[in-house]
Amino acid sequence: MRLKDNADYLVVERRPVPARGKVLADEVISFYGLSGESREYFFRRVEIYDAEQQRRLVFLSNHLQFAPTTVDGSAKMAKLKPEIFHSP
Repeated sequence: MRLKDNADYLVVERRPVPARGKVLADEVISFYGLSGESREYFFRRVEIYDAEQQRRLVFLSNHLQFAPTTVDGSAKMAKLKPEIFHSP
């Protein structure tokens, strides 16, 4: 899932990213709107640079343990094969 530009969130953890490669940021975040809940919800925010399109993309996931390139790859696969991720 892509994160909107105007999303209001708190960075809980900044994770190291490889010096080379397309990953620009790897963070664990929580949304301010959800902070009133009795339970905390954490999400993974991965920012990559798409050299082919010359743009930055930000992906959002609830998979906190995956490598950042896996989060990016999962998002691309979801676009191509939605039945893999959204089976009935």
